[in-house]
Amino acid sequence: MSPSPGFPRAVAADAVLDHIRPGTDLIVQSDNGEPVTVLDAIEAAAGQLERVTVHQALAVHDRRYHAGVFGDRLRHVSYFLTAKLREHFERGTVDLMPNDLSRMPGILRERTRDPLLLVSVSPPDRHGYVSLGTSAVYAAALLGEARVFAEVNRRMPRTTGRNQIHLSQVVGWTEADYPLWSPPPIPITDTDRAIAGFVAERIP
Repeated sequence: MSPSPGFPRAVAADAVLDHIRPGTDLIVQSDNGEPVTVLDAIEAAAGQLERVTVHQALAVHDRRYHAGVFGDRLRHVSYFLTAKLREHFERGTVDLMPNDLSRMPGILRERTRDPLLLVSVSPPDRHGYVSLGTSAVYAAALLGEARVFAEVNRRMPRTTGRNQIHLSQVVGWTEADYPLWSPPPIPITDTDRAIAGFVAERIP
């Protein structure tokens, strides 16, 4: 998937471990911006880590470190609690940073000392640029400030805007090919139908 000769070549997902030091703050993009294969590799090596913290809003994949399996070796700080993460927070295995989403980049700048930005991105164009795709949110604001390790997912669409990064600007990138996450459908209840009926009556 390398765009052309001369650009950095893809590496294995576990190459990310070469860039994680004791006390590293991993800033993980939310929902489909989460690089699944990269976090899989980090979890697999969690026993070797020291005081590594994951900062993320809207984590959509269950992780063992959410349940506190690795203690302070690999601990999660949530910036938006999902229903599942709320359970872990109540058990004390996940920390919570209350915030307004618009302030999250600033909070991350203040709270992280050795940040490594982990993102899932689109395939590169012929010039070597990748896009943050469907999930730019807070990661886009940190491009050019934090080190970046990227997972290039063949199924991540390219989007435009200030969410582009060149492969020469990342410390490493790996390849992946898996479907994007989508929320499960919510069953419609009798209450939903009753509310819809009241609304429909008022639509000309």
